[in-house]
Amino acid sequence: MTVEFILIAGGVLLILAALFGGGFKVKEVEVPQVKGFVRFISGFFGSALIALGIWIQSAPKPDPLTPQPDSISTSTETENYARFTVYAEFGEENIELDQTESWDI
Repeated sequence: MTVEFILIAGGVLLILAALFGGGFKVKEVEVPQVKGFVRFISGFFGSALIALGIWIQSAPKPDPLTPQPDSISTSTETENYARFTVYAEFGEENIELDQTESWDI
């Protein structure tokens, strides 16, 4: 099952609850009876879930065979280092460790 299918199926269930007031069971999912404003909200969210599912399904997917641009390094020189900062809290004391590591390849 895909995310799109789950969103659309959930939206359909909410719209059915809005139209018929609930009180039905589909496989393992039981929709209780709802009245008034809850039916309106159910219809609204059901429509939103269906629209979201269709939108996700129609969004262009990247081709896995097409090479993607390198977003990590844009320079022509090889940079072999990593910089990280670690923060730790111990009661009233705060510790900060700023570290740069480099290596040769």
